[in-house]
Amino acid sequence: MIVLAATANGSIRSLLPDGRDALFWHGSLVAEMTAHLSPAHAAILAIPVRGGSEIVWQASATASRRYAELSTDERAALMRAVGVILSDIRRLAESGVAPAVARCWPALREIPDLGMMYAADGRPVLVAWGAVPAIARMARGVLADADDRRPFRASPRSPWGVYALALASLAVLALAAELLLPLLGWPRTAVAACVADPADLAALNAQAREDGRHSALMAELARLVGQEGTRRLECPIPPGLGTPPARSGAIAPPALPQDAWNRRDLAMLSGCWTKISNLHVVRESTGQVRDVANWKLCFDAHGGGTQTLVLSDGAPAPALSMRHFKTIS
Repeated sequence: MIVLAATANGSIRSLLPDGRDALFWHGSLVAEMTAHLSPAHAAILAIPVRGGSEIVWQASATASRRYAELSTDERAALMRAVGVILSDIRRLAESGVAPAVARCWPALREIPDLGMMYAADGRPVLVAWGAVPAIARMARGVLADADDRRPFRASPRSPWGVYALALASLAVLALAAELLLPLLGWPRTAVAACVADPADLAALNAQAREDGRHSALMAELARLVGQEGTRRLECPIPPGLGTPPARSGAIAPPALPQDAWNRRDLAMLSGCWTKISNLHVVRESTGQVRDVANWKLCFDAHGGGTQTLVLSDGAPAPALSMRHFKTIS
Protein backbone atom coordinates (compact mmCIF):
# COMPACT_ATOMS: atom_id res chain seq x y z
CA MET A 1 0.00 0.00 0.00
CA ILE A 2 1.38 3.42 -0.99
CA VAL A 3 0.20 6.99 -0.37
CA LEU A 4 -0.63 8.87 -3.57
CA ALA A 5 -1.71 12.27 -2.22
CA ALA A 6 -3.54 14.07 0.59
CA THR A 7 -6.33 16.64 0.36
CA ALA A 8 -6.85 19.14 3.17
CA ASN A 9 -10.31 19.40 4.72
CA GLY A 10 -12.28 22.05 2.87
CA SER A 11 -10.11 21.94 -0.25
CA ILE A 12 -12.55 19.74 -2.23
CA ARG A 13 -16.37 19.44 -2.37
CA SER A 14 -18.05 16.03 -2.69
CA LEU A 15 -20.69 15.51 -5.43
CA LEU A 16 -21.70 12.08 -4.11
CA PRO A 17 -25.34 11.59 -2.97
CA ASP A 18 -26.88 12.02 0.49
CA GLY A 19 -24.32 14.66 1.42
CA ARG A 20 -21.76 11.88 1.98
CA ASP A 21 -18.17 11.80 0.75
CA ALA A 22 -15.84 9.09 -0.57
CA LEU A 23 -15.04 7.87 2.97
CA PHE A 24 -18.69 6.78 3.33
CA TRP A 25 -19.30 5.35 -0.16
CA HIS A 26 -15.97 3.58 -0.85
CA GLY A 27 -16.78 0.25 0.84
CA SER A 28 -20.16 -0.24 -0.90
CA LEU A 29 -18.82 0.79 -4.31
CA VAL A 30 -15.81 -1.53 -4.13
CA ALA A 31 -17.99 -4.45 -3.00
CA GLU A 32 -20.41 -4.04 -5.94
CA MET A 33 -17.70 -3.48 -8.56
CA THR A 34 -15.71 -6.48 -7.34
CA ALA A 35 -18.79 -8.73 -7.31
CA HIS A 36 -20.16 -7.74 -10.74
CA LEU A 37 -17.02 -6.62 -12.62
CA SER A 38 -13.57 -7.35 -11.13
CA PRO A 39 -11.12 -6.17 -8.44
CA ALA A 40 -9.19 -4.37 -11.21
CA HIS A 41 -12.26 -2.18 -11.89
CA ALA A 42 -12.67 -1.35 -8.19
CA ALA A 43 -8.96 -0.46 -7.91
CA ILE A 44 -9.50 2.67 -10.03
CA LEU A 45 -10.91 4.33 -6.88
CA ALA A 46 -8.09 5.42 -4.57
CA ILE A 47 -8.66 4.35 -0.96
CA PRO A 48 -9.60 7.34 1.25
CA VAL A 49 -8.30 7.33 4.83
CA ARG A 50 -9.07 10.01 7.44
CA GLY A 51 -5.85 11.66 8.61
CA GLY A 52 -6.66 14.43 11.08
CA SER A 53 -7.26 17.60 9.10
CA GLU A 54 -6.93 15.88 5.71
CA ILE A 55 -7.90 12.81 3.69
CA VAL A 56 -5.02 10.58 2.65
CA TRP A 57 -5.54 8.71 -0.65
CA GLN A 58 -3.84 5.32 -0.96
CA ALA A 59 -3.47 2.57 -3.57
CA SER A 60 -2.52 -1.09 -3.38
CA ALA A 61 0.64 -0.74 -5.46
CA THR A 62 4.42 -0.47 -5.19
CA ALA A 63 5.09 2.58 -7.41
CA SER A 64 3.10 5.44 -8.91
CA ARG A 65 3.45 8.47 -11.15
CA ARG A 66 1.26 11.52 -11.67
CA TYR A 67 -0.45 12.11 -15.01
CA ALA A 68 1.73 15.20 -15.53
CA GLU A 69 4.89 13.10 -15.16
CA LEU A 70 3.99 10.79 -18.07
CA SER A 71 5.01 11.16 -21.70
CA THR A 72 2.41 11.96 -24.36
CA ASP A 73 2.10 8.29 -25.40
CA GLU A 74 1.86 7.16 -21.78
CA ARG A 75 -0.88 9.70 -21.07
CA ALA A 76 -2.88 8.47 -24.06
CA ALA A 77 -2.51 4.85 -22.90
CA LEU A 78 -3.55 5.76 -19.36
CA MET A 79 -6.63 7.64 -20.61
CA ARG A 80 -7.66 4.67 -22.80
CA ALA A 81 -7.49 2.39 -19.76
CA VAL A 82 -9.59 4.88 -17.78
CA GLY A 83 -12.15 4.88 -20.60
CA VAL A 84 -12.48 1.08 -20.59
CA ILE A 85 -12.99 0.94 -16.83
CA LEU A 86 -15.42 3.89 -16.60
CA SER A 87 -17.50 2.51 -19.49
CA ASP A 88 -17.85 -0.83 -17.69
CA ILE A 89 -18.79 0.93 -14.44
CA ARG A 90 -21.41 3.04 -16.24
CA ARG A 91 -23.00 -0.08 -17.74
CA LEU A 92 -23.02 -1.68 -14.28
CA ALA A 93 -24.84 1.42 -12.96
CA GLU A 94 -27.45 0.97 -15.72
CA SER A 95 -27.95 -2.74 -15.01
CA GLY A 96 -29.95 -2.30 -11.80
CA VAL A 97 -27.88 -4.87 -9.85
CA ALA A 98 -25.52 -2.36 -8.18
CA PRO A 99 -27.60 0.25 -6.31
CA ALA A 100 -24.62 2.11 -4.78
CA VAL A 101 -22.90 2.45 -8.17
CA ALA A 102 -26.17 3.60 -9.77
CA ARG A 103 -26.71 6.27 -7.09
CA CYS A 104 -23.16 7.60 -7.35
CA TRP A 105 -22.99 7.76 -11.16
CA PRO A 106 -22.04 10.08 -12.90
CA ALA A 107 -20.34 11.76 -9.90
CA LEU A 108 -18.01 8.73 -9.75
CA ARG A 109 -16.11 9.91 -12.83
CA GLU A 110 -15.51 13.41 -11.38
CA ILE A 111 -12.06 14.46 -10.14
CA PRO A 112 -10.90 18.01 -9.34
CA ASP A 113 -8.28 18.04 -12.14
CA LEU A 114 -5.96 15.75 -14.10
CA GLY A 115 -3.35 16.14 -11.37
CA MET A 116 -5.52 13.70 -9.38
CA MET A 117 -4.95 10.89 -11.94
CA TYR A 118 -2.10 8.45 -11.29
CA ALA A 119 -0.50 5.42 -12.93
CA ALA A 120 0.04 2.95 -10.08
CA ASP A 121 1.91 -0.19 -11.14
CA GLY A 122 0.82 0.59 -14.70
CA ARG A 123 -2.92 0.90 -13.95
CA PRO A 124 -5.07 4.05 -13.54
CA VAL A 125 -6.06 5.28 -10.07
CA LEU A 126 -8.25 8.33 -9.39
CA VAL A 127 -7.63 10.48 -6.31
CA ALA A 128 -10.39 12.69 -4.80
CA TRP A 129 -12.96 10.87 -6.98
CA GLY A 130 -16.55 12.08 -6.76
CA ALA A 131 -15.41 15.61 -5.90
CA VAL A 132 -14.54 18.99 -7.40
CA PRO A 133 -12.44 21.87 -6.04
CA ALA A 134 -14.17 23.63 -3.14
CA ILE A 135 -14.50 26.82 -5.20
CA ALA A 136 -16.24 25.03 -8.12
CA ARG A 137 -20.00 25.59 -8.31
CA MET A 138 -20.81 22.52 -10.43
CA ALA A 139 -19.33 19.36 -11.93
CA ARG A 140 -16.35 20.10 -14.17
CA GLY A 141 -16.51 16.96 -16.33
CA VAL A 142 -12.75 16.41 -16.39
CA LEU A 143 -13.29 12.76 -17.42
CA ALA A 144 -16.67 13.18 -19.13
CA ASP A 145 -15.22 12.10 -22.50
CA ALA A 146 -13.07 9.29 -21.10
CA ASP A 147 -15.66 6.50 -21.50
CA ASP A 148 -17.41 5.46 -24.71
CA ARG A 149 -19.47 8.70 -24.59
CA ARG A 150 -22.84 6.96 -24.47
CA PRO A 151 -25.49 8.70 -22.34
CA PHE A 152 -26.35 7.14 -18.99
CA ARG A 153 -29.70 5.31 -18.95
CA ALA A 154 -30.92 4.42 -15.47
CA SER A 155 -32.53 1.00 -15.01
CA PRO A 156 -36.37 1.26 -15.27
CA ARG A 157 -38.23 0.74 -12.04
CA SER A 158 -41.81 -0.41 -11.50
CA PRO A 159 -43.95 2.07 -9.50
CA TRP A 160 -44.75 -0.38 -6.69
CA GLY A 161 -44.86 2.50 -4.22
CA VAL A 162 -47.69 4.07 -6.22
CA TYR A 163 -49.54 0.74 -6.37
CA ALA A 164 -49.22 0.24 -2.62
CA LEU A 165 -50.44 3.78 -1.86
CA ALA A 166 -53.47 3.35 -4.11
CA LEU A 167 -54.45 0.03 -2.48
CA ALA A 168 -54.00 1.51 0.99
CA SER A 169 -56.22 4.47 0.08
CA LEU A 170 -58.96 2.11 -1.18
CA ALA A 171 -58.77 0.12 2.03
CA VAL A 172 -59.14 3.26 4.16
CA LEU A 173 -62.12 4.43 2.10
CA ALA A 174 -63.79 1.04 2.40
CA LEU A 175 -63.29 1.02 6.18
CA ALA A 176 -64.60 4.58 6.53
CA ALA A 177 -67.69 3.77 4.46
CA GLU A 178 -68.44 0.69 6.56
CA LEU A 179 -68.29 2.72 9.79
CA LEU A 180 -69.96 5.99 8.76
CA LEU A 181 -72.77 5.03 6.39
CA PRO A 182 -74.83 3.17 9.04
CA LEU A 183 -74.76 6.34 11.19
CA LEU A 184 -76.37 8.21 8.30
CA GLY A 185 -79.24 5.72 8.01
CA TRP A 186 -77.74 3.55 5.27
CA PRO A 187 -77.91 -0.18 5.95
CA ARG A 188 -74.63 -2.05 5.92
CA THR A 189 -75.87 -4.22 3.06
CA ALA A 190 -75.99 -1.11 0.90
CA VAL A 191 -72.22 -0.76 1.01
CA ALA A 192 -70.69 -2.34 -2.07
CA ALA A 193 -67.74 -4.61 -1.45
CA CYS A 194 -64.40 -3.46 -2.84
CA VAL A 195 -63.29 -6.25 -5.14
CA ALA A 196 -60.17 -6.09 -7.29
CA ASP A 197 -60.77 -6.66 -10.98
CA PRO A 198 -59.20 -10.03 -11.99
CA ALA A 199 -57.95 -8.39 -15.19
CA ASP A 200 -56.09 -5.76 -13.15
CA LEU A 201 -54.52 -8.44 -10.93
CA ALA A 202 -53.46 -10.40 -13.99
CA ALA A 203 -51.86 -7.27 -15.45
CA LEU A 204 -49.98 -6.59 -12.20
CA ASN A 205 -48.74 -10.17 -12.05
CA ALA A 206 -47.58 -10.02 -15.67
CA GLN A 207 -45.76 -6.77 -14.97
CA ALA A 208 -44.02 -8.34 -11.96
CA ARG A 209 -42.89 -11.29 -14.10
CA GLU A 210 -41.56 -8.95 -16.79
CA ASP A 211 -39.70 -6.90 -14.17
CA GLY A 212 -38.08 -10.03 -12.79
CA ARG A 213 -37.11 -11.19 -16.28
CA HIS A 214 -35.65 -7.73 -17.08
CA SER A 215 -33.55 -7.71 -13.88
CA ALA A 216 -32.20 -11.19 -14.66
CA LEU A 217 -31.26 -10.17 -18.21
CA MET A 218 -29.54 -6.99 -17.00
CA ALA A 219 -27.58 -8.99 -14.40
CA GLU A 220 -26.44 -11.42 -17.09
CA LEU A 221 -25.46 -8.47 -19.32
CA ALA A 222 -23.41 -6.95 -16.49
CA ARG A 223 -21.68 -10.30 -15.94
CA LEU A 224 -20.78 -10.65 -19.62
CA VAL A 225 -19.60 -7.04 -19.83
CA GLY A 226 -17.50 -7.59 -16.71
CA GLN A 227 -15.84 -10.63 -18.28
CA GLU A 228 -15.05 -8.64 -21.42
CA GLY A 229 -13.68 -5.74 -19.38
CA THR A 230 -11.51 -8.12 -17.34
CA ARG A 231 -10.05 -9.61 -20.51
CA ARG A 232 -9.21 -6.15 -21.80
CA LEU A 233 -7.67 -5.15 -18.46
CA GLU A 234 -5.39 -8.20 -18.60
CA CYS A 235 -3.43 -6.31 -21.26
CA PRO A 236 -1.75 -3.75 -18.98
CA ILE A 237 -0.39 -0.36 -19.91
CA PRO A 238 3.23 -0.51 -21.18
CA PRO A 239 5.70 -1.12 -18.32
CA GLY A 240 7.21 2.35 -18.71
CA LEU A 241 4.29 3.84 -16.74
CA GLY A 242 5.51 2.39 -13.45
CA THR A 243 8.97 4.00 -13.38
CA PRO A 244 10.21 7.39 -14.59
CA PRO A 245 12.18 7.30 -17.87
CA ALA A 246 15.86 8.25 -17.68
CA ARG A 247 16.65 11.61 -19.25
CA SER A 248 18.99 11.61 -22.23
CA GLY A 249 22.60 12.14 -21.11
CA ALA A 250 21.64 11.93 -17.41
CA ILE A 251 22.66 9.28 -14.90
CA ALA A 252 19.61 7.55 -13.43
CA PRO A 253 19.41 7.82 -9.60
CA PRO A 254 20.36 4.62 -7.77
CA ALA A 255 17.48 2.40 -6.69
CA LEU A 256 16.77 2.10 -2.96
CA PRO A 257 18.28 -1.13 -1.55
CA GLN A 258 15.55 -3.76 -1.43
CA ASP A 259 16.77 -5.42 1.76
CA ALA A 260 16.88 -2.09 3.63
CA TRP A 261 13.42 -1.25 2.30
CA ASN A 262 12.05 -4.57 3.54
CA ARG A 263 13.59 -3.95 6.99
CA ARG A 264 12.12 -0.41 7.03
CA ASP A 265 15.66 0.88 7.65
CA LEU A 266 15.36 4.68 7.49
CA ALA A 267 19.12 5.04 7.07
CA MET A 268 18.67 4.29 3.34
CA LEU A 269 17.04 7.76 2.97
CA SER A 270 20.13 9.60 4.31
CA GLY A 271 21.04 12.60 2.21
CA CYS A 272 19.08 15.18 0.25
CA TRP A 273 16.40 14.57 -2.39
CA THR A 274 15.08 17.12 -4.85
CA LYS A 275 11.75 16.81 -6.67
CA ILE A 276 10.06 18.98 -9.28
CA SER A 277 6.58 19.13 -7.77
CA ASN A 278 2.96 20.06 -8.55
CA LEU A 279 2.49 20.82 -4.85
CA HIS A 280 0.46 23.88 -3.80
CA VAL A 281 0.56 25.69 -0.47
CA VAL A 282 -2.10 27.88 1.11
CA ARG A 283 -1.44 30.86 3.38
CA GLU A 284 -4.00 30.26 6.14
CA SER A 285 -4.26 33.92 7.10
CA THR A 286 -5.26 35.06 3.60
CA GLY A 287 -6.25 31.89 1.75
CA GLN A 288 -3.75 32.72 -1.02
CA VAL A 289 -2.69 29.64 -3.03
CA ARG A 290 0.93 29.53 -4.30
CA ASP A 291 2.64 26.93 -6.48
CA VAL A 292 5.77 25.07 -5.35
CA ALA A 293 8.41 24.86 -8.09
CA ASN A 294 11.08 22.90 -6.21
CA TRP A 295 10.92 20.63 -3.19
CA LYS A 296 14.12 19.55 -1.41
CA LEU A 297 14.05 17.04 1.46
CA CYS A 298 17.09 16.13 3.58
CA PHE A 299 17.06 13.10 5.92
CA ASP A 300 19.45 11.99 8.64
CA ALA A 301 20.22 8.34 9.45
CA HIS A 302 17.15 8.10 11.71
CA GLY A 303 14.60 9.36 9.20
CA GLY A 304 14.36 12.88 10.67
CA GLY A 305 15.29 15.98 8.71
CA THR A 306 14.09 19.11 7.03
CA GLN A 307 12.52 20.23 3.81
CA THR A 308 12.99 23.36 1.73
CA LEU A 309 10.25 24.63 -0.58
CA VAL A 310 10.95 27.13 -3.39
CA LEU A 311 7.82 28.83 -4.70
CA SER A 312 7.13 29.41 -8.39
CA ASP A 313 8.06 33.08 -8.10
CA GLY A 314 11.51 32.11 -6.79
CA ALA A 315 10.81 33.01 -3.18
CA PRO A 316 11.94 30.40 -0.63
CA ALA A 317 9.48 29.03 1.90
CA PRO A 318 10.67 28.42 5.51
CA ALA A 319 12.42 25.11 6.13
CA LEU A 320 10.22 22.85 8.24
CA SER A 321 10.95 19.83 10.39
CA MET A 322 9.75 16.70 8.57
CA ARG A 323 7.69 15.69 11.58
CA HIS A 324 5.66 18.90 11.18
CA PHE A 325 5.26 18.60 7.39
CA LYS A 326 1.73 18.44 5.96
CA THR A 327 1.03 17.90 2.24
CA ILE A 328 -1.55 20.24 0.76
CA SER A 329 -2.66 19.04 -2.65
